[in-house]
Amino acid sequence: MPSDYRILNVFTTPDDLFSGNAVAVFTDAKGLDEETMRRTARQLGTECSFITGRDDEGHATVRFFQPEGASGFAGSASMATAHVVRELDGGEGDIHLAGRKQLIHVIDSGNRWTMLGRSSVIEEIRTEKRFLAGLVGRKIPAIVDPTVKVTFTRSTIVLQLATEQDVREAKIDARLLHQYAMLLHVEPQIYVWAWREDGDVASRMFYGPQGGVLEVAATASGAGRLGEVLVSRGERDKHYRVYQGEDIERPSMIHLDIDADGQVSLGGIVKEVARGQMAI
Repeated sequence: MPSDYRILNVFTTPDDLFSGNAVAVFTDAKGLDEETMRRTARQLGTECSFITGRDDEGHATVRFFQPEGASGFAGSASMATAHVVRELDGGEGDIHLAGRKQLIHVIDSGNRWTMLGRSSVIEEIRTEKRFLAGLVGRKIPAIVDPTVKVTFTRSTIVLQLATEQDVREAKIDARLLHQYAMLLHVEPQIYVWAWREDGDVASRMFYGPQGGVLEVAATASGAGRLGEVLVSRGERDKHYRVYQGEDIERPSMIHLDIDADGQVSLGGIVKEVARGQMAI
């Protein structure tokens, strides 16, 4: 039976149709089993959200899948799904999605969607700069102290580099990434960032499925971890634009806000770019 889906780009830049993080949202996935969802995401090669019905409160129930498998929570996919649910239901205001283990609040911010960041545990990584420089393919002066491990449900290395050029020219060594992940008890993923000359942020996010390395066009979780690091350094009442994805020809922009109480929020523009059907 054909299943309708929509392709949306999340964290797009205003004037580029092919910017941001691509998400496929299936609008009526009731009855699809988990294996079919997993293989569908793998077939499309992108994040997928499956709207499986409604809960007792009328919230859309959703499942999220990456090409590598199920995902308990996904910022980009949540924003894309909220955008679709808004159109399906009409009305205005915030959207709540019933995930597998939690109710996901997606905030209507006018011209963009916003989600609140989650509190994390931040630990300094005590290792020699030469090892970190080797991990990202830069020279030792490019490494800015301190490098930290940031943990929500999973841990990620957050590494500040000296300049935007250092971020642009970073080359992740897959072997070292997986070795360090085991040594530091973190997921094989690393978020590298630097201050731009205009005061905003240049960033890249890498992760290592099946022993390799892939780069993400835009990641709310990475920007959220950066926000928590900045909060730990005393940042309050700040707004930054986080630019990511240029190096894989998917430029993106995430709005990173820190309020007076240190609450991090992450927002971005969502655009629908295509609709289709799959025989699943």
